[in-house]
Amino acid sequence: MKSVSELFGDRSDVAVTAAAAVAVSLGLSLLLHSTRKSKNPDARKLPPVPKTTLPILKNILDAGGNAERFHDWLNDQSTEFHNRPWMFTIPGRPANIVLSSPELFEDVLKTQDDVFLRGPSGQYISYDLFGNGMVITDGDLWFYHRKTASHLFSMQMMKDV
Repeated sequence: MKSVSELFGDRSDVAVTAAAAVAVSLGLSLLLHSTRKSKNPDARKLPPVPKTTLPILKNILDAGGNAERFHDWLNDQSTEFHNRPWMFTIPGRPANIVLSSPELFEDVLKTQDDVFLRGPSGQYISYDLFGNGMVITDGDLWFYHRKTASHLFSMQMMKDV
């Protein structure tokens, strides 16, 4: 019987073969894990994702390929999903749920505002569009903005305008 070193030659060949075997098995396990469906009937149902979503890369190619027209791409996808909520994910980042109807905005920002916290990553992403205003802030700063806005947009103020 031949030894391992006789089969593979020097030690670098053994290391390369072992690394390749580990990489292939890790890649296969990630692929199987990311495409596996949950059998738990109580599992939360997530919004649909674009047809171009890949198992491991998710929507990184969509985001990169549409960088110059990213907001237009979001609008195109929202139209494709008939303005219902949908989700896109970039690896290493939290999933993004996209809303595109006034009723959904009201539900998230008013009715269920304590459930949908924006958080630091959401604030960072949306700062250029919304600044540090009521739409993207959380906690005490959000409460301050909402209290101020409720006085500005009271029924009496609207009647006077």
